[in-house]
Amino acid sequence: MPTATNLAYEGSAGTVSLDGPLLYVGTALGIRGRKWTYTLGRRNISSQVRQATEASLSAKFLSLQAADDARTVFDTDVAAGTPGKLVSGEWSQRAYVVASSPSTRYHEYVSTSLTVLLLDGSWSRTETTHFYPSQNVSDYGKQYTYGYPYDYAPYSSARTAVIPGTEPNPFRLVIYGRAVSPSITIAGNLYQFDISVPSGGYLLVDTSDDPVVQLVTADGIVSDAFDSANRGSGEGSGEYAFQPIPPGMQLVSWDDSFGFDLTIYHQESELPWTSSS
Repeated sequence: MPTATNLAYEGSAGTVSLDGPLLYVGTALGIRGRKWTYTLGRRNISSQVRQATEASLSAKFLSLQAADDARTVFDTDVAAGTPGKLVSGEWSQRAYVVASSPSTRYHEYVSTSLTVLLLDGSWSRTETTHFYPSQNVSDYGKQYTYGYPYDYAPYSSARTAVIPGTEPNPFRLVIYGRAVSPSITIAGNLYQFDISVPSGGYLLVDTSDDPVVQLVTADGIVSDAFDSANRGSGEGSGEYAFQPIPPGMQLVSWDDSFGFDLTIYHQESELPWTSSS
C-alpha cells in the first residue's frame, strides 16, 4: 500500500502515526492540494491569501483500541482550542481533526473518513543559519553558563543568508548574550531591540504566528520583552522588528559583539511532492 512518508499528527495528548502500523491514510491526497483565496478583477487578481481549509483523509484502522486512542488525541486539542500539527518529514502545518465518518467495520478493522482542518493555508519547514561573534573564546566560547546546542568559537561571521521560497518569510531570531540593545540589518531592514541580554541568556523573537519577544536568563527565567522591539512606522518602514524576510541571497550586518541564530520558516502552499512523498 503506498503511504505518505512519516505522516503523523502531533497533539498535546500524544502523537498519532498516520503511516502505520495501526492507522494508514495511504498517499494522503486529501491534504496535498492547494488553494488561494483572491478577488478577481478586470485583468488581474488582488487580495490573494492562503486561508485555512478543510480536507478529508481516507483512513484505515487495524485496531479498535488504536481508533479510540487516536480519537482521544484529536478531541483533546479540539476541545481545548489548541491545534496540533500535521507533520510529514521536515514539513508541518497546524491542524485539527474534527470529525470521523466510518464506512466499514469488520472485527478489529475500521475504515473511515477523517475531516482535517489545515489552519495555516501553507506548509512550513525551518532552515537555520548561525552567525558567530568576532570575539575571542574567553568571551564567546565554552564559558557560557547556559547550555546551547553548539559551542561558540571565533569563527568568521557569516555576512549573507540564503532565504528560500518565493515570497517573504516569517522568522525566528535567537540573540545570545551578552548583548546591549542588539540590532541586526537583514535585506535592508533594521531589526532592533532596546534591551540588555545578560551573559548566558538569550532574546527570542518569533514571528511565525503573532509576534513574540521573550528574554530568557541563564537560569531559565522567561519574561515578556515585546515592548523592546523597534517597530518603526510599521511593516515596510525599514525599521520594523517583525518584517518578513524576502527570498534570495540577502546581506546581513551587525556590530559583531554578539552571536545569533536566524531561522526561516520556509513556506509552501502545497506539501512538496519531491521531499515528502
